Amino acid sequence: MQVQNLNNVKAIVNVGASMALRDDGTVWTWRSGNNPEQIQGLENIIAIAGNPYDHAVALRDDGTVWSWGRSNRFGQLGDGTTAGRTSIVQVVGQDGVGVLNLGTAAPQAPTPQPQAAPSAWAAPLVEQAVSQSLVPQDLQSNYTAPTTRAEFAALAVALYETVTGNTITGRATFNDTSDVNVQKMGYLGVVTGVGGGNFDPNGQLTREQAAVMLTRLADAIGQPLPQSSPTFADNWQLSSWAYTAVGQAQASGIMGGVGDNRFAPSGDYTREQSIVTILRLFELLN
Repeated sequence: MQVQNLNNVKAIVNVGASMALRDDGTVWTWRSGNNPEQIQGLENIIAIAGNPYDHAVALRDDGTVWSWGRSNRFGQLGDGTTAGRTSIVQVVGQDGVGVLNLGTAAPQAPTPQPQAAPSAWAAPLVEQAVSQSLVPQDLQSNYTAPTTRAEFAALAVALYETVTGNTITGRATFNDTSDVNVQKMGYLGVVTGVGGGNFDPNGQLTREQAAVMLTRLADAIGQPLPQSSPTFADNWQLSSWAYTAVGQAQASGIMGGVGDNRFAPSGDYTREQSIVTILRLFELLN
């Protein structure tokens, strides 16, 4: 079947969504059932590549390289940070010089220090979640810090055992962690590994990972969220394995966007955001 309104294509890759490079140097993306949309900011492109589960890169005709998508402690986007990006960033060398050219990369903003107390918008909701026994003691601080995968598993266990009144007795095992909360959620199928029998417990949780875990948690409790497709402007940046879950989380009111109708799937998810969405799911299930 021909993709509508897309011709003069000279390269195609899959990065969770399909991505095509036209001979006019523009890059377009689409998912099943959707018409192609041009990726803004990518012009005069001569080559594209990508990882189906991770990120994409594009080579511009001036020799500069640009990337976007998920990242982790390995910093695969190449911009000198370990943060995921929903907009394109220039790949730079270790000396801060743009790869394949002599332009200097824009300086990175300093990383904000986490707040011990919740933000004003989150404070009453965090207090409510604590009162419902949904927040383990060791997570009742540094509320604006990014959540790790293991920390979110601890919140998920608290929700499951509070809602069901049952202690999870089963355990799944991973090579790189003996965290009991990870083992419990692995047993229920709420969390999975990252390959090779590992879980990456200290890896920063992304927004699309949080959506998947929340929907799987509802499934495990026996109250699955209604099926729905996401309606964000950056749907094309969602990983294929997270697309349905983001739609369910959005339609249920558990997770929203970050502004401008964007979901920012590979963006960090803070501890207070995690707690608030756990509280929303708790209220939905009760």
